[in-house]
Amino acid sequence: MLNFGDIPKELLTPSPEFLTASESLGLHWWHWEQDNGKLTLGPGLLEILGLDPATFDHSLESIYKNIHPDDVKSNQERLKKTLYGEEKLYEVEYRVKDKNGEWQWFYNRGMILQHNSEGRPQVFGGITIDISGQFKHLMAMVEEKEKLEFIFRNTHEAILLFEMKDGYASKVLEANKAAMELFKQSDTDLEKQIPKCFIDDEVLGAKGKLFSQLEEKGFAKVEKKMEKGDGKYMWLEVTAHSFTQTGLNLVMAIASDKTSTKRTEEALRESERLYRTLVEAADDCIGLFSVDHEIVLMNSALHEAIGYTKEEYEALNLMELIHPDDVMHVGIMEGVLQREGAMSVDFRAKHKEGHYVHLSSKNVLLPAEKGEDTLILSIMRDDTERKQTIKELQEAKDRAEESDQLKSAFLANMSHEIRTPMNSIIGFSNLLVNPTLEVESRELYVNRIIRNSELLLALITDIIDLAKIESGQLSIIYGKLLFGDLIGDMEQYAKDEVKRLGKEHILIRTVVGRPDCTLETDVIRIAQVMKNLINNAIKFTKSGSVEIGCKEGTGEDTLIFYVKDTGIGIAPEHFDLIFDQFRQIDGSNTRKFGGTGLGLAICKNLIRLMGGRIWVESKVGEGAVFQIELPVKSSNVVLSRDPGQRFQATSNGVTKDLSIMVVDDEEDSLELYRALLSTLGYSVNTAMNGFDALKILERKSMPDLVLMDVSMPVLSGTDTLRIMKERYPEIKVVAQSAHALVGDRDRFLNDGYDEYLPKPFSEEQLSGIIAKLFKD
Repeated sequence: MLNFGDIPKELLTPSPEFLTASESLGLHWWHWEQDNGKLTLGPGLLEILGLDPATFDHSLESIYKNIHPDDVKSNQERLKKTLYGEEKLYEVEYRVKDKNGEWQWFYNRGMILQHNSEGRPQVFGGITIDISGQFKHLMAMVEEKEKLEFIFRNTHEAILLFEMKDGYASKVLEANKAAMELFKQSDTDLEKQIPKCFIDDEVLGAKGKLFSQLEEKGFAKVEKKMEKGDGKYMWLEVTAHSFTQTGLNLVMAIASDKTSTKRTEEALRESERLYRTLVEAADDCIGLFSVDHEIVLMNSALHEAIGYTKEEYEALNLMELIHPDDVMHVGIMEGVLQREGAMSVDFRAKHKEGHYVHLSSKNVLLPAEKGEDTLILSIMRDDTERKQTIKELQEAKDRAEESDQLKSAFLANMSHEIRTPMNSIIGFSNLLVNPTLEVESRELYVNRIIRNSELLLALITDIIDLAKIESGQLSIIYGKLLFGDLIGDMEQYAKDEVKRLGKEHILIRTVVGRPDCTLETDVIRIAQVMKNLINNAIKFTKSGSVEIGCKEGTGEDTLIFYVKDTGIGIAPEHFDLIFDQFRQIDGSNTRKFGGTGLGLAICKNLIRLMGGRIWVESKVGEGAVFQIELPVKSSNVVLSRDPGQRFQATSNGVTKDLSIMVVDDEEDSLELYRALLSTLGYSVNTAMNGFDALKILERKSMPDLVLMDVSMPVLSGTDTLRIMKERYPEIKVVAQSAHALVGDRDRFLNDGYDEYLPKPFSEEQLSGIIAKLFKD
């Protein structure tokens, strides 16, 4: 067995046992003979260094070339010190390049093994141990420690290492520069005194939130708002870990200044609050949607526009609300949004209550951030009211343009309707001047003049009636009327019309279900309407018949009058049009059938004023039925059965030797009065104005009656009336005027006139006024 006391000898001539034992332990022997400079290495060491035993030259230089250049000098110095006896043992660590060309750490330990006869070192030997693994680990630890110390010293975060005793921070073992600056203390002060905030603070103190979490979990993370001075504050985030080392209970606390982060968070929260306030307060509808049309955000304006709450809307889909006619267009524009990132589109969305609202939208694509979804921001404006306004404006524009065209056509038509009878009146009047004219021709011309004058008067009456209706000046005067009487009168009127128009071949029929039944209505106005309908029926009927009748109404206490013809008929789309003023179905009818387009419009308004309705039923080519439905009223007033006269056309009971003065500034009017009154057998005086009339009254005997024109120069009729009534109260004065609106008669009577005679008037009306004032 190998004796360790024999090891120095074994280094000179190792035995097989020594080689086996040393190599197995990682010990590699070597010795150097100083006299001949021979270096001998063990086989294991030769193998590590990659040296061939056959070619190894056994010189020190051969081994030094494998030693790291930085380690050669220290190795040689240690070797010399040992050889010179300055050190007993040769110990050195150095790097040697192995067979793979990599630097490995070795530990050499040697001594003088043999001296010569002179006592000088002759043989020097020892062992080499491969310490690369341990040394690298140690160096790694050193480097890691240096790194940690560098980070500890230079980080901007404050780091404190506490020693804990009895649950309290007893002292600071380590603190970096950032900690000293944060707590306004030097490293010496930190060792003597724990920062105050770690003693009694409710968050960081011994009984605070930080140490409570440490005791419970071994880890803690808290936030603390701390005063910096000058009224300023800072936010600290403190992270702490507790651990045990070398028998000590330690806590490492890392304090980070989060003031900037906190301010940013507060700014973001404030910005979000403002943003949400602005979005909510906006009049426009604002919504945030996913690309699949799912709602992310919607403001109140959008809720109000479509009527759905967010929860109700989430159960639906935007595409389900879009009007079917707009779905395709919206889909196309969504493709534009995906390609270009923005687009505008107008569409109709269905409101919760069922109607559609017009929305005008601008849309922006918000690309997805990492881990988020792509969104669509839509800003929509409820355009329903604007669209409706535009529609109404367009309709109004169309109506105005149509009205302008109608008025132009009406004026042309009116010119024709006025000039045609005027042409006959003037023409035949000129012919009457011929003194050689035969009596028969003279009578014919006079009748033509009378007929055309009546046509002209009817036209003027229609225009005045329409003006009265539009200005609210036309009133309805109710009285009782027998069905039989009205239908009988209308039958006679129809027969007169077919004769006048040369259409005697048209059959006139009447139907009266209850001839003795009475209706309370305006007798004159219902007759006016019926005559208009009869006249139209005859005018538009070439052959066949015209039927005039009355029957029970569609409702309780209503009656229907109707006029049915076999004429040209009316298309259904024109049923409403014909009741509009100035309108006729075809402008060409103006020349073919005559008329101004006012008649049915007047009829419609008169019937409306009487509380009834008028309508037409017809087919083109099969004639038409115009029907009037009126409510039945109750009254004790009974008007004359002749709806064409307001006064009895008779002078019975009136003396013929009445003296009458006519005051008028128009010579033609004076001449007309002279002729009419003389024909009636009365004595007549005339004056051109009120002043002349008063002068005549002073010179001549008093007249029984004065017919006073209201509007005259020099002295008006009303001013003249006041003087007359003061001086000659027994004279009766009748106002004559072309003013014939509602209220004019009452106004003149209130001024003191005894009666009122509107222009134009007939001989019968003039006679009726006189009869009323001077009946025996």
